[in-house]
Amino acid sequence: MSLKILKKRNAMFLFLFVAYTSISAQISTIGTEVKVNSTTTESQQNPAVAADSLGNYVVVWESFNQDGDGWGIYGQRFDSTGSSIGSEFLVNTTTSKDQRFPDVAMDKLGNFVVTWMSIDQDGSGWGVYHQRYSQTGLATGSESVVSSTNTGHQRNPSICMNYAGTYLISWSDIALDGSAYNVYAKAYNANGTTALSDFVVNTSTLSSIGNPKGAINNKGAFILTWQTNNLDGSGLGVYARQFDENGVASGNDFLVNTTTADNQQSPDVAIDTSGSFIIVWESYNQDGDAEGIYAQRFTNAALANGTEFLVNDTTSYAQKEPVVEVSVDGNFSVSWTSYDEDGSFGGVYFKPFEKSGTPIDTATKVNTTTTNFQQFPSFSLASNNNLIITWQDGLVNSASTSDGSNYGVYSQIYNITPPLSASITAQNDVTCSGGSDGSLTVSIVNGVANYSYLWSNGANTSNTSSTTNTITGLSTGTYSVTVTDDNGTTAIASSTVATVTDTVKPIASAQNITVYLDGSGNASITASDIDNGSADNCSSVSLSASKTAFTCSDIGTNSVILTVTDAGSNTATAVSTVTVADTTSPTAAAQNITVYLNSTGNASITASDINNGSTDNCGTPSLSASKTAFTCADIGANTVTLTVTDGSSNTATAVSSVTVADTTAPSAIAQNITVYLDGSGNASIT
Repeated sequence: MSLKILKKRNAMFLFLFVAYTSISAQISTIGTEVKVNSTTTESQQNPAVAADSLGNYVVVWESFNQDGDGWGIYGQRFDSTGSSIGSEFLVNTTTSKDQRFPDVAMDKLGNFVVTWMSIDQDGSGWGVYHQRYSQTGLATGSESVVSSTNTGHQRNPSICMNYAGTYLISWSDIALDGSAYNVYAKAYNANGTTALSDFVVNTSTLSSIGNPKGAINNKGAFILTWQTNNLDGSGLGVYARQFDENGVASGNDFLVNTTTADNQQSPDVAIDTSGSFIIVWESYNQDGDAEGIYAQRFTNAALANGTEFLVNDTTSYAQKEPVVEVSVDGNFSVSWTSYDEDGSFGGVYFKPFEKSGTPIDTATKVNTTTTNFQQFPSFSLASNNNLIITWQDGLVNSASTSDGSNYGVYSQIYNITPPLSASITAQNDVTCSGGSDGSLTVSIVNGVANYSYLWSNGANTSNTSSTTNTITGLSTGTYSVTVTDDNGTTAIASSTVATVTDTVKPIASAQNITVYLDGSGNASITASDIDNGSADNCSSVSLSASKTAFTCSDIGTNSVILTVTDAGSNTATAVSTVTVADTTSPTAAAQNITVYLNSTGNASITASDINNGSTDNCGTPSLSASKTAFTCADIGANTVTLTVTDGSSNTATAVSSVTVADTTAPSAIAQNITVYLDGSGNASIT
């Protein structure tokens, strides 16, 4: 299946109320139904198709005994008119045993990737493989296994690709003994390198899980859906899980179908550029007779957009095997097999819808041949509104089928010209109260030129080929326009120009200022202090600043945002650099102290010794003393200066009188001596 998605537009549009008087599209065939397979021996069945942006396409299918051993995968390229390009080609390099159930996806340039399942090739049951091809149909590299593990079975692969060539392969992983079921997926870059390693998609593992399908948009966001047994309270149910472009899930599995009675199964999914998506499935007995096709639209937040709705018009017998695709304009189409509706077993039908979920037309029968079974459709929507549908045709063990042997693969190209539609694509409301400068622009798509535009205020433009029309000079009010094309088909769009919608932001202008902390370490500003003449087109403005109070922790430069708000609540901002400075000197307080010389005649102090509670407005200052060492030469009073310095290098001084005292007693040492009396009988000593 190829995924076609909405192209990005260069402008953002405001879409308002749109009404249509006619909603039928023109659906026409291009050529006739074409037999795809050249080899008709045995069965060719289970086709898949993918198209590029120009409508060139490739069909792949499984063919029995053509590659020499059981089932093999084959492909055929076609141009946008349905003419074959080259010959049919074998996809799988390994031909031993069976290769089955192919799927294919193509980028906007025509490069494509085929995936399939192969039995015993990876050494353990079924495994999933893929092969890349260039836009010329040449194989790029060799076939390679997708799953990083070969334990158990990897079955029923599905592939989706965005315009840039990023692709996602999903598959069912089943234990050999059937005891465990999971859905896995793996994402690849356009060059075939791994973007996301294979991972388990489902969070619920309580029951049988299978038939996964995926869709990826141009941004790389993707959605995966599958069927699960015995989880919604009654048989099979359809579940899905959403992922962003990095492969991060937005939540757990969620139930898609609202109606849970009996079975809901065989889902398919398509996604647009915004991430909005639609899931289709078959539901048993919900439409009153066997299976019917149902659909549910979702927003890009995975919230249900409206309610689930019946797709098929005919409800008798069974409608099964649905597929869905989103076109470049956001509309979508659903195809399915309807049994006994075309008068002989099964037939293939499709039905186009607006992106709102409104049917563009009734269901169209695709197959011209109605004998035997026409079933298992696959289709792709190209950007030129071409829709390529392929299906298998025939009957098992029959030589009277369309290609002469069992089943064959057929295709048909349709072109869907959507109905004339009109929408308000640009709107300028009145900028100031009481003004008349509003304007509206209507744009149309589809229809047949020339066109006439009749506005409810009397403005009229006739017989123009332009697909847009603008009226100006509008005051507040509701205006509508009726557009008529050359076929007489009409479309109506309307919008209300708001009473007062000032969407013009004020002009914010800020100036840089310096503020000084006070003695308590605080400073404050107002928004006006940093305003530099901000103004508005319609009214006076109010000002606010992201920060108005500053402390010591803000010393230096601070970015303050000035927010300017006008009467219409429009805001603008400008940035001011507020420099916070501390120029307040600390308070220095010194005390007088006495120090005592030690036995070596020395004494020392620290600045803290003479500090008497010096303070600063911004924390604890640093201290220094002009003299800290003393000797015997300093005995007595000494003047010492205490210098107090804060974090901003502001200083203050105070004087301390440091008295140096010597209280150390001398050491007395005596010696014994002998003295001699002189002639007068006397002697003296010192």
